[in-house]
Amino acid sequence: MTAAKANALLVAKNSTDNDQIDTHQEIQTCSLQVAISNPEQWTIDSLWEDYKKYTISKQVRIDEWHYKKHIYPVFGDLQPSQINIRNIDNLKLNLRKAHLKPATIRKTLQLLGRICNYGHNKELCAGLTFKLAL
Repeated sequence: MTAAKANALLVAKNSTDNDQIDTHQEIQTCSLQVAISNPEQWTIDSLWEDYKKYTISKQVRIDEWHYKKHIYPVFGDLQPSQINIRNIDNLKLNLRKAHLKPATIRKTLQLLGRICNYGHNKELCAGLTFKLAL
């Protein structure tokens, strides 16, 4: 959402409520509401495909392997706003049970965070509602 759209929403809300609405938190809330009401639903899989197109990195091949192996089976059909801390903890636990090294687990979680932040920063969808603990 652009600043102009967020401001227009605040002005409309301000004129109906007769309250002053100037906080940054409420602007972000309006932005998230518009992003969530977007008819096109961005899942982790669709965000990954878009992220991959616009990311120039030598690590794309490694990131793609981490995505296909660990993230897609669990979170591929979910939207970032549907992911909660319990899902992340279950992913960590399953990766530890598979005897993966801590660096692999950390890189997988970092990739998931980058994908969700990409969608949020490009205003495609609402981001994660919590901070990922690596």
